[in-house]
Amino acid sequence: LAMNKAQADFATWQQSPEGQNEKDWLPKWESLQNDIKSTFDKEELTPDARLQFADRFSNWATRGTIMVQSNAFKQTGQRMDATGEVAKQTAIDSGDVSIYEDHVKGEVAAGFTLPEVATLKVAETKKLARQKRIADLNAQVPILTQAVNNGDKSAIEKLAKVNDELGELGGKSTEESGLYNDIIINGAKAQQEVSELKVIANDDPKMAAELAIEKERAGKINGRDRVDIERDAYQSMAFKRRDAINKYKERLALHDVPSADELKSDVWLTDYDRVAIIDAATGSTNDPADFESALTAAMTF
Repeated sequence: LAMNKAQADFATWQQSPEGQNEKDWLPKWESLQNDIKSTFDKEELTPDARLQFADRFSNWATRGTIMVQSNAFKQTGQRMDATGEVAKQTAIDSGDVSIYEDHVKGEVAAGFTLPEVATLKVAETKKLARQKRIADLNAQVPILTQAVNNGDKSAIEKLAKVNDELGELGGKSTEESGLYNDIIINGAKAQQEVSELKVIANDDPKMAAELAIEKERAGKINGRDRVDIERDAYQSMAFKRRDAINKYKERLALHDVPSADELKSDVWLTDYDRVAIIDAATGSTNDPADFESALTAAMTF
């Protein structure tokens, strides 16, 4: 009866917060055994009865000890499995496989894993970590490529480094990685040249058109880019010419006649524009319809 009660008390204690650590199980079990033995040692028993108790107690205690040790070993293994899964996922996500290697070494030392199995487990984790890293790098490529296209110069170097690492990890061949880097860097530099020329085209279209020709000859941009820049430059010149003509048209309407030097210094006017404005100013200044017609003709020339 006392032994049955001890087993029940031990099972209840295991389920309590104090009994969750399997390292405490065997000491607790041995303490219950000692309490029972101490109680019966104080009892007045016949030699035969004491011998029977000693035999029963020894069998019960031995079976119980084996069961407690077995369950403790099993729970320790389950804890290590759970901890191992966390360590493995952390190693895969971070790329630091040493986190999992340290855990596996602990499994081997504790006798839960054979060295041969541990080697295979680490190799598999290294493979998964490499695949994860390749996937992460590939996800960065379109983002960095867009940043390069948007004129972010820092993204050029970042993209090249990503591509180099992909080559090192086997995500691309060395030849493919090198070729791709050349394309990235050269293309990005050309994109930067084009972006800068388009800014210049807005402020100084004549200079932009001239620079575009020079950079094409130097191999810094291609013919298509040069044509695009020239188109932007000519469009900018047309807008600036239109604005200049409209300005003089408004002045003439107010009988404010520009001087010849003023017209000559206005770089956005063509010689035809200057002649048309002078004709309008000296011919029929008081007739808006006449100089409107002349200036409209100038703008469409």
